Amino acid sequence: AQLRPDSSALELARAAVREQGIFRGLWATPASSPCACRAGFVGGFRVGTYPALREALPGDGFATRLSAGVITGAVGMAVFNPAEVVRVRQSGPRPYPSTPAAVLAIAREEGVYAGLWRGMGANVVRAAIYSGSQLATYETAKRAFMKFGMLEQEGPALHVSASFTSGIVAQLACQPADTLKTVLMERRCSAGALACSPSCSRRLIGKLQMWSSLMGGVARLYSGILPALACKGPVVTIFLPLVEQIRHRVFGLDYM
Repeated sequence: AQLRPDSSALELARAAVREQGIFRGLWATPASSPCACRAGFVGGFRVGTYPALREALPGDGFATRLSAGVITGAVGMAVFNPAEVVRVRQSGPRPYPSTPAAVLAIAREEGVYAGLWRGMGANVVRAAIYSGSQLATYETAKRAFMKFGMLEQEGPALHVSASFTSGIVAQLACQPADTLKTVLMERRCSAGALACSPSCSRRLIGKLQMWSSLMGGVARLYSGILPALACKGPVVTIFLPLVEQIRHRVFGLDYM
């Protein structure tokens, strides 16, 4: 049976398992490879450059941490936007045969910049919000846990607790931009077509605002928040503590 556009995450998961099995339906999907590339490139860049930029900026408060996270997230996503475009396309109803095939087809049919850097504005905004709120909240949560005696020293327990907190805050903050970014990137068009132009992006933003107003306001922009939290929560909970241990034990650097 065909799924409704407003099908829940549970209904989508059941359909995927029924049609392709548990592993191929939920893990070995066409989006797995571009998702791993996006996470490695963008995550590595923004988290790797964050400590140096934070130290270069004036001050040591929340605003400084937020600014450093926003800048590294925005720059990283602007550079690696093609990985996100391919990930979104491969997650849709008409995936390409492979990740390389997706990159070549998008570039050939829609143009290199117009296709692979589609929706970059919304994507950069989303990445800036996510990175800034995640990294600033992570450091702030670590300091708060130690200040109030909940966890008294640097280590895996502190890092996991702060990372879990930051993941929830970051996804709640960036979900509206996430929705807009997905709408922009999922659309396909021919090279040079008006649908790939900035004016199209503005029209899509206007349509999304109207759609949001008609279908429930701000709540509509948070459509899909539960599967997003289910995805990002475990990833972020593992990612930042792992980065902390690699920095400290492999490279001999201080904790973030």
